[in-house]
Amino acid sequence: MHYRKFTEYNEHEGEKWNFFLIFRSAEDLDEFNKLVYAINDEEKYTLSNRIYTPDMVRVLIDEEGDTTYMNQYNICGFVEIDLMKDSNDLERDLYKGGIKRFCTSEENNRLYR
Repeated sequence: MHYRKFTEYNEHEGEKWNFFLIFRSAEDLDEFNKLVYAINDEEKYTLSNRIYTPDMVRVLIDEEGDTTYMNQYNICGFVEIDLMKDSNDLERDLYKGGIKRFCTSEENNRLYR
């Protein structure tokens, strides 16, 4: 299982948050990119092309320093594309870590067993 890093830049608060996502298929990844690109006029969001293993994610999270509002690195699990498609206001729903509401957390617990 591999993760992709989704980053949200919040200029207003001077913060950057990273969320590790899993895509079930190449089609889900493509659809995710289309949905986010459509609302990303201010380049608030990026999705890394780099693949992260569970061990790489663990290291980043374990070495994380103190943060203010939200952890700098977050594990989100599987992206549920259908939930994103059903959003009436995806830009609002993604704001301040809202990507978490579009992910299942079943993998979050396995990473630290």
